Amino acid sequence: MTISVALCTYNGEKFLEEQINSILDQTIAVHEIVVCDDRSTDATLSILDNYLETYPEVFKIFRNDTTLKSVKNFEKAISLCTGDIIFLADQDDYWYKDKVETILNFFNHHRNINVICTNGHAIDNESRFLENHFVTWDVFLQFTNETSNFSLFDFLIQKGNFATGASMAFRKSIKDFILPIPEIKGFHHDEYIALVAASNDEIAFIGEKLINYRIHSSQQVGGIAYHHDKFDYQEILDYFKWNADNSVNDFKTLKRRIKSQIIWYNKYMPIYKEKISEKAFNRIKNGFLQRLNTNIAMMKSRHPVKYKILSTADKILNKRQLKN
Repeated sequence: MTISVALCTYNGEKFLEEQINSILDQTIAVHEIVVCDDRSTDATLSILDNYLETYPEVFKIFRNDTTLKSVKNFEKAISLCTGDIIFLADQDDYWYKDKVETILNFFNHHRNINVICTNGHAIDNESRFLENHFVTWDVFLQFTNETSNFSLFDFLIQKGNFATGASMAFRKSIKDFILPIPEIKGFHHDEYIALVAASNDEIAFIGEKLINYRIHSSQQVGGIAYHHDKFDYQEILDYFKWNADNSVNDFKTLKRRIKSQIIWYNKYMPIYKEKISEKAFNRIKNGFLQRLNTNIAMMKSRHPVKYKILSTADKILNKRQLKN
């Protein structure tokens, strides 16, 4: 099984060597590191050239003709990877030595999983652990442990993203589904990859902390670490739990769940239809309809009178209706 790393760089001279060295120092060696540089103006390219000279069989370095920014730069890097398993890497983090080995073992024992995300520590500019912070991955892990009959797809379409590209790896076979990656304001490549995989129940989250995720002012995207305040932690946990347990089937919960699902569909699916592959669109749509129809069938079965009244009123008022 061959291993690729898709690494995107932009003015990353300060932390780049620490990250690359951690990737090269894995217990299972990676076969290629595909770097797409987004027109850096600092010493990033010089650093990359030194690695290319030392490891010509590993590094493939591409300099963008125009600035692509994060989403499209990762799209390019992913498209150029040839390995059976593709790891995404930010330029300023740090991988633990057993990250590749741990994820490969998980893939080998879970043939139905195509995308994996992991937990991690938060560090600062000086590579010190942020002891007074907690990461949302820890909250998410507690949430999944406490929630029965949990669906990652439902989580994504009702609560938003939990996956971070810096901790993500996926099988080469999913490339045809995830490319191209859409550019949508406030929506990043990791969330999209997670959505495509979750729509077909092909994504897993590993609770082990396999990376140090750097928090600093110059990063393009981020924001997963919060000051360790019990109320803030509980507040995020309560938000995650909202409408999360699919085994809860009282009428009010089902009504709220169906409403939130339809709002998401009507907001995002017209955009996806224009910007993603037909394969990905159909997969997301089918995953969505499967879950929506399950909730509707449950409401109809357990609350037949209320369902009939609600469905009749919704048609008249044009509420909770899917738009093609």
